[in-house]
Amino acid sequence: MNQAKLVKLFLALFLSAYSYLLSAKSIERIDIVGLKRTKPFVVKRELLVKEGQEFSKKQIKESCQRLRNLQIFATAECVLTEGSSPQSNVLTITVDERWTTIPIFKYSSGGGTSQLIIGTYDINVFGNYLELGGQYERTGDKNSGVVWYRNKRFLGKRLELFLNLWSVARERTLIGDRDNKTIIKNGTLLNCFPFKLE
Repeated sequence: MNQAKLVKLFLALFLSAYSYLLSAKSIERIDIVGLKRTKPFVVKRELLVKEGQEFSKKQIKESCQRLRNLQIFATAECVLTEGSSPQSNVLTITVDERWTTIPIFKYSSGGGTSQLIIGTYDINVFGNYLELGGQYERTGDKNSGVVWYRNKRFLGKRLELFLNLWSVARERTLIGDRDNKTIIKNGTLLNCFPFKLE
């Protein structure tokens, strides 16, 4: 390769790199619209882009999908507009928050035993994307209950911490045999009080 071709190749590489730098855009500002209960850090924690950094459209699209996957927003839309210079953009995120407190109710009866379950849980307690719940259950004349706490972004990462404390009474059928025939002897309620950390 002679010198003229080397110079042309160098100039072509230099010009393409220079034009890429001129066309590279960064996030000047992130505006979040529509939050009533959820804290802004919950939204920003899910984003793959930050203020002052360069970005790709794929990162914006994936960030918006992450917000939808939280299940605390009915809709989440991400729109880019030009910022204070041609090389900067403003990212506007518009969300519509869902009602996240879910009641629990169930009543059933059969086999001489009735069961009542009541409770509630919320997946966005205090707007921090934390889940807290409790449930009371009465089976026959026995009481059961469970309370739980769940953090799906433990230590600010995509790690999950799940704690539950429960007391359970469950009806179990005791099986016996008489004269080589299987018979149902009676029913009993099994009580246990475990603590579980996952």
